[in-house]
Amino acid sequence: MESAPVVLLQAERLADVGRALDTLAIPYRTRLEGTPPALILSAGDAAAPDCGEALHAVVSDAPRAVACDLLLLRPLHIELLRLLVTRACAGGAERRRSIRSAMGTPVVLRIGGDRREAILAEVSERGCALILPAPLADGLSIELELSAPSADVPRSLQLCGTVLGSRELVTGDGATCDVSVRFEPLGPDDRLALHALTTAHGMTLGADGPSACAGDKRVVLGRNVTREALQLEHDPALRVGDACRVALYDGTGEGPLHVRGCVTESAPERGLRLRLDAVSTELARELERIAARVRDAGSRTGFVIAEVEA
Repeated sequence: MESAPVVLLQAERLADVGRALDTLAIPYRTRLEGTPPALILSAGDAAAPDCGEALHAVVSDAPRAVACDLLLLRPLHIELLRLLVTRACAGGAERRRSIRSAMGTPVVLRIGGDRREAILAEVSERGCALILPAPLADGLSIELELSAPSADVPRSLQLCGTVLGSRELVTGDGATCDVSVRFEPLGPDDRLALHALTTAHGMTLGADGPSACAGDKRVVLGRNVTREALQLEHDPALRVGDACRVALYDGTGEGPLHVRGCVTESAPERGLRLRLDAVSTELARELERIAARVRDAGSRTGFVIAEVEA
């Protein structure tokens, strides 16, 4: 379990968090040794660990000044924990909406009349992650050919999709790019073929789950809430003019606040701005409550996590 994406430090003091992760079927470990984690969860008065690139969230019974990225207050809302793990494992803007199969298999990529080779790192019914030597432009239409690994698999598969974004990766082999692609809707035959091909590659393909990429729901962090708008981190799949439904969590045990809005700004350097629609008096009070909690927690640890559906 040294490759589990979540590390639970002082696990004996975070038994409630461990039970919630078990309920969500999210693997975790209790030591930092091994593969660098995506998310580290620790108790409120523990010494800050060496987090590297991981998100560090502190679980506390009350607001407090503490060195971390995010402050979570008990009792934890299990859906908030699921979304936080999703966001951490997705590495920021690259989000994954379906349970995916890590294949690492060569594929052929066609862009117009151009033919390229790529590595299929992950795949689901909704989309995939490709490893390429250079980025692809957002919105680019591509065709992916996944070949049958043996004569036992009856057919290869051609999948059409759209590039959602590219992220530079630095590995021992040098710089490459992780390219996120959303597929066009698959018909029944293509879904069956995709399942057969992933099985033949020794993987299991899930149709839905908490860990998502190219899909309709996006998980984003933010630190600025007003009664008129939400300011969230940038997501390349959300564009100016998109109408959105949002489930908003503020790091406490409270359930989500559901709001509707429209994207009025989307830029990597400034983030994502959602103008809220039809804000009633009661909804405005709830938004002000969340904004106050975020301010009280401090500019570094106060946050909201939003599940956005366009």
